[in-house]
Amino acid sequence: MPLTRRASLTMLAAVLPAASHALDAAPPAAPLFEGMGAHRVPDASRSPAARRYAAQGFVLGWGFNGAEAARSFAGALAHDPGCAAALWGRAWALGPSINADMAAADAPAVEDAVQRARALRDRAPPRWRDLIDALAARHPRPGSGQVDEQAYERHLRSVAARHPRDADVAVFAAEALMNLHPYDWWHADGRPQPWTAGIERRLRHALALAPAHPGACHAWVHLMEGSPSPSRAAREAERLRTLVPGSGHLLHMPAHIDMRLGRYAAAVQANEAALEADRRYLAQVDAQGAYRVGYVAHNHHFLWAAASMMGASARALAAADAAYGAACGPSAPERGTRGAGTLQHFQALPLYARVRFGRWRELLTGMRPPDGDDAYPLAIWHYARGTAHLREGRPAEARGELERLVGVAARTDLATTRVKGVHEAAALVDIARLTLRSDLELAEGRAAAALADLQRAVAIEDALERDEPHLWLAPTRHALGAAQLAAGQPAEAARTFEDDLRHYPRNAWSLAGLQRAQQQLGRADAARASGEAARVAWRDADVPLPGPRA
Repeated sequence: MPLTRRASLTMLAAVLPAASHALDAAPPAAPLFEGMGAHRVPDASRSPAARRYAAQGFVLGWGFNGAEAARSFAGALAHDPGCAAALWGRAWALGPSINADMAAADAPAVEDAVQRARALRDRAPPRWRDLIDALAARHPRPGSGQVDEQAYERHLRSVAARHPRDADVAVFAAEALMNLHPYDWWHADGRPQPWTAGIERRLRHALALAPAHPGACHAWVHLMEGSPSPSRAAREAERLRTLVPGSGHLLHMPAHIDMRLGRYAAAVQANEAALEADRRYLAQVDAQGAYRVGYVAHNHHFLWAAASMMGASARALAAADAAYGAACGPSAPERGTRGAGTLQHFQALPLYARVRFGRWRELLTGMRPPDGDDAYPLAIWHYARGTAHLREGRPAEARGELERLVGVAARTDLATTRVKGVHEAAALVDIARLTLRSDLELAEGRAAAALADLQRAVAIEDALERDEPHLWLAPTRHALGAAQLAAGQPAEAARTFEDDLRHYPRNAWSLAGLQRAQQQLGRADAARASGEAARVAWRDADVPLPGPRA
C-alpha cells in the first residue's frame, strides 16, 4: 500500500480532542498499569521506578498507544531526569509508525526529547548511545519538524549489526524498515515486495532471541496477515492472547490471523478480551481521540466482523452499535468531527449489521436516519432501507430508496471522504448502489443485468485496499453466488462460493451457498460435505443459517 496508508490516525487526531504531549504538561505521576507483561529494560536507569515506567512505555508503544507510552516515559523522567532511554522512548513513541505519521503538534516534544537525549549520550549505556545517534539522524534539523526515515533505518541497520544479541534493537530496526513501506509488504498475488525479506529477517532474529517479545510478535502478525501463509504467525498470535493482559491492542492482534484462517470464534474472543482491557484502561485515564477511534472502536468493528461470519448476531449487532460511541468517547463529537470518514463508517455500521442479519422490520421502523448530513452514512441508510423494502415485498419503495441513494452518491463531498484516511467511501457507496439495483433487477426477472451489476460490485470490492476487517463485510460474492443460483447457474455459483472461501475460509454463508450449488449440480457427496462444514461453522450461531445472504 502507498506511504499515505498510515496517515489515518494522524488525520483522526486532527479532528478529535488530543492529549498534550509537552513534557511539562504531563501529570506529576503518570499512571502505572497492571498487566503490562514481563518485558524489562534493565539498562534504562538505576532507579527501579524509572525502569518500571520505561518498560511500560515501550510495551505501550509496541501496542500502538503512543500518547500513553509518552506519559510513561515522562513518569520515568520524573524519577530519573537523566534517563536517556526514557527520552529516546518518548521521541520514538510520538514519532511515525506503520499506522500514523508524526503529528505536527508533537514535533516540538519529539525534537526536545531528541536533543535532551543527545546531551546525555556519552553517559548512556552502549546500545542507547547508538540508538540516540539513529534517532538524531531521523530528526536532522531541530525546529524544522522534518523526519528522515531513510537515514533512521540505515542507522538502525548498523546498530542491529553492532548489537546482534539485542532483541529490542532488532525490533526497532524491523520497525524502521516497515515504516518506510507501511502495509506494502506483499503484492496482490502474494509475492513479497523487495524489502519484505529484510523485514522478515530482522523479526525472525528478534523472535529467535526473545520468542515472547511483545513488539516482535505484534510486528510479525502484521507482516504475515497479508501474506499467502498467515499461519506462519499462528504461534505469535497465540502468545499475544495472554502476553500483555493490560494492552487492549496486543490482545486484539491474534484476531488478524484468526480471520485469515477462518477461526471466527477465536477472533470474537480476542476482541472481547481487548475490549475488557480497554474498559479497565479507560476507567483510569481519559485516552486521546486517536486511540479511541483507531483502537478501541476498531476492536468493536473487528468484533462485529468476526461475529457476523460465525452467525453470532447478538454480539455482532451490539458491537456494531457500540463502535461509534466508543470512537467519540464520553461526549458527543463536535459537528466538524463527523467529517472523518472513519467516524462516518462507524456511524453506518448498525445499518450494515442489520442488512447482514435480515432485520428488515427493525430497519424500517426502529432505525432513525443518521445524525448530520454526511453523504456516506446517508447513502448506506438509503441502501439498507431499500434492501429492507424489497425483502418485505415493496419494490416500488425500494426503487425510491435506490433513486435517493443515487442522488446522494453524486454529492461532491462523498468524493473526498476516506475511511481510515485511505479507503474511498465513494467505492463503498457504489457497491451499495450496484447491490440494491441488482436485487431489484433480479426481482423484475432481469437476471443478466443483475449478474452484470454484481460482477462490477465484486470488482470494486476486490480493488479496495486490503484491510482487516474488510470494510464491506457482507462480501459481494455472497450476493453474486445467490443471484447465480436464482438465475439457474449452479456451476458459476459454485465457483463464486469457492472463491469467497479462499478469501474467508470456513465461512458458513458461502458453505451453505456451495452446498445448494452442488445439490443442483447433482454432486450429492460434495453437497453433504459442504453442508456438514456449514453446520460446524455455524455451531455457535444464535440465528438459523439463511444461506449465502439474508
